[in-house]
Amino acid sequence: DAMNILIQNSIHDLVFYDSYEAMIQAAKKREIVVFVMDKPPALYFLNKMGLQDEFRATLPISSGQFHRAVKKGDAALLASVESGFAAITPAEYEGINKRWFGESLNTGEFAKWTMIALGIVGIILVVLAVWSYGLKTAVGRRTSELQAFIDAIPDLLFTVSRQGIFTNYREGKIHLDAAENGQVGRKIEEVFSPDISRGIMECVESTLNTGEVQVLEYHQLSQGGTAFFEARIVASGNEEALAIIRDITVNKTAESALRESELRLAELIEFFPDATFAIDCAGKITIWNRAMERMTGVKADAMLGKAEYEYALPFYGTRRPILIDLAFESDEELASKYHSVHRDGEFLTAEADVPVQGGPLRSLWGVTRLLYDSEGRVAGAIESIRDITERKNAENALVESRNYLDMIINTVADPIFVKDRKHRWVLLNDALCNLVGKVREELLGKSDYDFFSKKEADEFWEKDEVVFATGTENSNEEKLTDNAGKIHTIVTKKTLYRGTDGNDYLVGVIRDITEIRNTEELLRQAKDGLEMKVEERTQELMALNEEMTAMN
Repeated sequence: DAMNILIQNSIHDLVFYDSYEAMIQAAKKREIVVFVMDKPPALYFLNKMGLQDEFRATLPISSGQFHRAVKKGDAALLASVESGFAAITPAEYEGINKRWFGESLNTGEFAKWTMIALGIVGIILVVLAVWSYGLKTAVGRRTSELQAFIDAIPDLLFTVSRQGIFTNYREGKIHLDAAENGQVGRKIEEVFSPDISRGIMECVESTLNTGEVQVLEYHQLSQGGTAFFEARIVASGNEEALAIIRDITVNKTAESALRESELRLAELIEFFPDATFAIDCAGKITIWNRAMERMTGVKADAMLGKAEYEYALPFYGTRRPILIDLAFESDEELASKYHSVHRDGEFLTAEADVPVQGGPLRSLWGVTRLLYDSEGRVAGAIESIRDITERKNAENALVESRNYLDMIINTVADPIFVKDRKHRWVLLNDALCNLVGKVREELLGKSDYDFFSKKEADEFWEKDEVVFATGTENSNEEKLTDNAGKIHTIVTKKTLYRGTDGNDYLVGVIRDITEIRNTEELLRQAKDGLEMKVEERTQELMALNEEMTAMN
């Protein structure tokens, strides 16, 4: 009864002994300091072992009585026993107790410490009761929180014994063929297919033997197609394991789509027309496409996985940083060390003359940028290289041709110009600059309205449009006022030219006839003066002739 009372009051940390004497022996060895037993044997063994002053007794937790008993129906014997015990006086009872249990040598001290012990035990019991109540409340609250947390998990949870029997089961959002309560006690192969059951039980056996978490991925057909699952299995005691099964179909589908995307990207890079390669953060080559093989003469098999600037050898014949390595540099380092490298957002570009494969210098243009993983961390860098030698040669040839053309037209004394369809000067010679009174840089890209009066510009524009519209040659005498305000008389001959880019251009040649017109005006004025003098002299002669006739 005493044990039941303790358990009912939430005291569960108990140790049981086979005999009273074994319990007192444990108390003597200080293996226990509080014990519960019947009072008579307690007093007996405490006195026997000399411990009567080291332990104090509390008020009884429970009480009971010994009853005399005889064989049923033997009334005479019962009467005899009753009369015999009735004849024993209280003093004789006390003598018997002293004879068997002994007597404390310091009864007053024992009483004092007994009262102290009773007070301490009472306080302990109160504290234990309050602690027990608080513990019950905290455990209940924590249990509710844990249950709510478990209920919020969408995964399938179950415990299974080493023999493959479900001992607990919660479906979550993964529904099998039976209700949750109906699964407990069933064998695992009754719920899962033979292959899946075998895989789960192998993991159960492994985790029970090693204590390590086991992971199993499997798939099965469903109404919506193939579903993928991940099972994580961990030991829960010595004979059963806890399994958490998660539906990873979405992740598997995303991974599959990612692999397909990466494959398509790899194929796309492989057939890039520009030579392209990539490295990881350790400098190991991860991509080396066919165009790179053609440019360098080195196959991808010989380059993939190589590090320590292996990719620089086909270009420079030595291991050294190249443009792709600068992608890892900060803007400050780029600005201070590399003046020929330009940044455009995430991209770095540069041009260089490089002795590819140890041959003559080739003009190469490169662009590089960092690569990032799905979490936004730097995963490496990629660079594309284009051989622009032919383009650079063409550009140089064009510049030489342009310079040659400029030299030719600048030796022509007449002003020459070329206008685009928007009437802007795109080419002109020194003679035109001298005529207008402006330097070439001020005229290029501008139109007549930027330098001449509206009346003159309107006339020039009108004749230009005739040529652009009809494609026929036009020649016209016009007036042009230069920057100093001097008016020139010019004859402009304009023709249409269609360039290789398909655009129309107007080519004009100007002949300044100001001096000719001025000379012609002087000759006209001289002629008019001479004719006037001849007329005057003729009149004088006629008048003289008339006078002579009259005299005769």
